[in-house]
This record gives sequence, C-alpha cells and structure tokens, in this order.
Amino acid sequence: MSEPAPAQVRAVLELLQRVLPSRLLGVYLVGSAVSSRLRPDSDLDILAVTDRSLMPDERTALVRQLFVISGWSGHPERRAGHPLRPIELTVLTREDLHDHSDWRDFQYGEWLRAELEADPAPARAHDPDIVIVIAAALDANRALWGAALESLTPPVSPVRLRDAVAGALPDVVANLSGDERNVLLTLARMLVTVRTGRVVSKDDAAGIVATELTPAHASVLRTAADAYRGTRTDDWPDPEPARSLANTLQTMVLDALETSSGTAATEDPR
Repeated sequence: MSEPAPAQVRAVLELLQRVLPSRLLGVYLVGSAVSSRLRPDSDLDILAVTDRSLMPDERTALVRQLFVISGWSGHPERRAGHPLRPIELTVLTREDLHDHSDWRDFQYGEWLRAELEADPAPARAHDPDIVIVIAAALDANRALWGAALESLTPPVSPVRLRDAVAGALPDVVANLSGDERNVLLTLARMLVTVRTGRVVSKDDAAGIVATELTPAHASVLRTAADAYRGTRTDDWPDPEPARSLANTLQTMVLDALETSSGTAATEDPR
C-alpha cells in the first residue's frame, strides 16, 4: 500500500483496541488492498470481529474518530486534494460471522457520512451483502490483530453465497443513479460470483463479463473498469447507456441464479 494508507490502517486498529479493549477477537485488512491492489479511488476495507454486539457509546466513539481518520477521495462529496483514503469498517459479532448471518453489527463508510452525522450510533442492521463480504474476506485477508479469520468461521457454501447475491441484487440496482461505475462493476462481479463461487476484483469481473456483451455494452463496462483503475475519467451525462447495461447485467445475474438453483436442486433433491 502506498502512503498514507498504512498510517490510516494503524489508526483504525488503535481506535478499535482503545474503544473495544476486551471485546475484540480479530481485526483484518480485506478488499482490494490484499486481494489485488488498491486503485486510485479504493476504500481501505477493514473487518473487525467482536464477542458481542456493540453498545451505543462504543458506536458513537468509533464514528466520531472515523470522521477524522477517513478520507473523502472517490465519493460524491469528496474534498479536492484530501490526502486520506476513505475507510470502510465493518464489525461483526462472532456468532454472526460463524453462522454467515446477513446481519452486520456496525458499519462505517463515507457514503454513510451524512446519516452518521445525524445519528452517530448506527444500529445493528440487516444486510444480505455481508455474506459476500465474509466470503471475499476468507478468500483474501491480512490479520492485523487477533485470531486467524479462518479459525472463527467455516467457508461460505456456494448455496449461501448465491442466496446472498439474490438478496443484495435489488438494492445494488436501485443505487445506479449517481453511482454508475460502482453499480455496473458490482453487477459484473455478482455475475461471476454466482457462476464460479468466487468473489473476484471488480475490474477482473468486468474483463470477464465484457466478452459476453454487445460492443456498445462492453464499451460502457470497460469505461467503468478503466475509471476504477484510474486510467480514465467516467462522467455519465447521459444516463441511458449505464441504465441499459445495468438492466442487461441484472437479467444475466437473475438467469445465472435460476440456472445455479436448478443445478443445486438436481444435485440435492431436498
């Protein structure tokens, strides 16, 4: 990781140890920092596991300090020239992690900043995407403190992973306007995940899926991937190309889910 990312990672770890001194079981660097490499607009993704749900004062203490540690780069409200990367911190209880529950105990991300400013003690919430987060973390993580992540949870089954994609899909599609690049790349990754059982990087998924698209749709997806890599800019003054591609990708994901569900039923009649 290039500076100042290591300093931010240390700051988050020290914050967790200070606020949750006897509750932490493990803290892990996940996401593109360990699975591939950080892109210009990549968040620093950190996963923490605790032995019980956080108290309101603990949630507030984390949020107040993350406002300072986290940067704005790559988000709609970013401050030009801000030197810090955005932090995405997810906290799961040991039980939710082990059971591959679709509940998260705490989450901080720059897209939530306005909500967290209004309520700095975010409640435990239902989130189907958490199962995908767990699968990706098991595939690539770096323990910053505590037990090995693999010792706290079994692998995510293909069926559970497909169910999580199905549950998360509507919210992803609903967020297209204003977040075109991320939504299109996430849909491509969902498609690869359903087909292969693996959570690959967004730009790798785009490269795989683009070969199956019409030239016009492939061009839009490659534009999103190039912008993710930082090799070009992506403005979306005309929403129609992104909307059309999103509809196509959503249909492809739904078709893949139906196909995989039929395969699973054939393999296990129960």
